[in-house]
Amino acid sequence: MAASIRASEQGLQIVDQARRKKGWTKTEEAWYGLALTSKATLKRFWLREPIQQEIFMAICKAVGIDDWEAIADFSSQSSEGKQSVSSFTSPRPLVLDGSITQDEVNKILRLFSTRDAAVLDKNTEKFLGTQLNMQEIKGGYSNGYISCSKMTTSVLQIEIAEQNQATRDIACNPGFFSDREFDVDYVVEVREDYEHNNKPSHSGFISYFLRKADKGFKIVNLRSRKEGQLH
Repeated sequence: MAASIRASEQGLQIVDQARRKKGWTKTEEAWYGLALTSKATLKRFWLREPIQQEIFMAICKAVGIDDWEAIADFSSQSSEGKQSVSSFTSPRPLVLDGSITQDEVNKILRLFSTRDAAVLDKNTEKFLGTQLNMQEIKGGYSNGYISCSKMTTSVLQIEIAEQNQATRDIACNPGFFSDREFDVDYVVEVREDYEHNNKPSHSGFISYFLRKADKGFKIVNLRSRKEGQLH
């Protein structure tokens, strides 16, 4: 059964501001047309009634909001329910340091959810927006990812960078990071499952090196931990 979610009161305020900027009414035909849904469903959205996750995401995207999770109301759901509407199919990641807050974990999950969505949308700008200064990363070029018909990222582990063995190993390789780039905060281990022509093709296990930025987290660099990734 498809997951259903509803908007929060605070989320509706954000949506209301976005639709006013577009000059749309709350039941604008162009809006529900772009979202490939109906006027009745858009009304249910405004009434904070549960609707299918895919439609909820489409309604947000149509009005210019990519971060649909900021609009959703998870307060009445169990932890299992929250996972069911996540863009990730894996269990919650292993967090190896108690100083990492749940808010930071959620932001990291959203970062990789955004990358998955960018691949699905063929949106190179959105994909590069997850990386520091929108720069390409050697071994993880955006065109390789965007060539996939779909990518599903499972975040496996989150660790403080200075405690991570991969970070210590890379510190001995002066060619991997510049002095400016080596200022990283977290190492995130993920599994990426790729599809081409809508058929599963292969998987990759990647270590991502993240830095806290003014607007969330940004990827500084990456390292493949297993052969078989697409790059």
